[in-house]
Amino acid sequence: MLIAVGSWRGSPGATTTALALAEAWPTDAKAYVAECDPRGGTLVTRFLMSGPRRMTAIAGQARRGGDLDLLDQYAATVPNGVRVLTGPEDGRQLRAALNALLVPAGMFEQAANDPSTALIADVGRIDSSASETTSLLLLADALVLVARPLPDQILSLAAVSELARRLHPNIGLLLVGPGYPAEHVAELLRLPVLGQLPLIPTGAAAAWDRLTRRYSFRTAAALAGRAVMARVAREIPIPRPASHDVEGANAAGELTL
Repeated sequence: MLIAVGSWRGSPGATTTALALAEAWPTDAKAYVAECDPRGGTLVTRFLMSGPRRMTAIAGQARRGGDLDLLDQYAATVPNGVRVLTGPEDGRQLRAALNALLVPAGMFEQAANDPSTALIADVGRIDSSASETTSLLLLADALVLVARPLPDQILSLAAVSELARRLHPNIGLLLVGPGYPAEHVAELLRLPVLGQLPLIPTGAAAAWDRLTRRYSFRTAAALAGRAVMARVAREIPIPRPASHDVEGANAAGELTL
């Protein structure tokens, strides 16, 4: 299973939301968070992690026939045990790794077709000009769009709601923090709200560890994860494009959002 997590405007906490979903994933599938933001990764600096950037390392092995077994081999862990594939901070390097893993029958396509794997791809702020993001969305089972339910974010999203709905046939909102009631947001944007997480403070690893120990946060994350799973179960099988269709659409420029 491949779940994309991203935002449309601002920085509402897509990366931390992806970590929360992986930490509370509601099935026995092995959950991983992969940094897939074409602008570059942030987990290494957020958690003061050392060692190689895992997306680059796994891409190098995948070129020599690597598969999903590489996920366990190369995944690092952050506090609370979430398995992550860190990306290099340099966007050019991360885009190169993504292109290597988005090839036909590559790691992302294998993950999308494997029910025992839950690969949560953090795509950051969605960029319609990034071919890596649009190719990944074509393979994803669902897109979780993260937003703060505040006037500026919701109204800016409402202005492009039709375009947002075209990002993925199986899209849902995950709200972070207080603001407009979820039912009002769903009605305004005509998008389903999968759940609502408490406001997630950014900062050091210790803050994340304290936050994820809160029962209320873990409960909200688990409920959101179950909502994602339920939506995927309702919508799958979505006709998944064959690998050559992804390449062809990229070549023809048909993936512009």
